[in-house]
Amino acid sequence: MATDILDGLNGSSAVLGTFIKQKVRDARAVVVTGHSLGGATSMAIAWRLASKGLIPANTPLFNVTFGGPRLFQREGVAAYDAKLLNNTFRFVFNKDPIPHVPMNAEKDGLKSWTQTSMEYAESTRA
Repeated sequence: MATDILDGLNGSSAVLGTFIKQKVRDARAVVVTGHSLGGATSMAIAWRLASKGLIPANTPLFNVTFGGPRLFQREGVAAYDAKLLNNTFRFVFNKDPIPHVPMNAEKDGLKSWTQTSMEYAESTRA
């Protein structure tokens, strides 16, 4: 799945980069968010923005996901964490299977807020 999402971004990166540079040049912060598959897509977009320098260096970049699946293998997790670990927030319902797939994806070091009932529990396990 990560390859498909990232391949899609590669195909549209020139258009996406031009659009984003125009929209965020005066922004105080950029927040990329998504739910379910959109959560994985938002991680890919946030990674692309951070790794390609598509937003000004002094503009904070945040990623917020709701019920998104895992995205990266081991190398991808390390690269993502190096740029966005402290600015990414995952919200997960404990009984939702989507945030736990694909099973061969590397667990990241991101903090997750897992809803087990009506309260959220903070954890560092994806």
